[in-house]
Amino acid sequence: MNAPRLPPKSNAERQRQWRQQRIEQGYEMHTVWLDPDVADLINAKLNDSNTPQAERTKLINDAIRASLR
Repeated sequence: MNAPRLPPKSNAERQRQWRQQRIEQGYEMHTVWLDPDVADLINAKLNDSNTPQAERTKLINDAIRASLR
């Protein structure tokens, strides 16, 4: 006998759960406004990326770590 299938989660629900999981893992979300020339450099670097958001996050984290050492 098959268990009843739950309706698929909405994108909003998946995002809410993902954000909650990140908070529980100790992450913090910050809004960062980039200078136009820096944004252009990032966009050019990530232009052909298959995972632009993950690479953008890593690039920003690495740059902040390097500048605060």
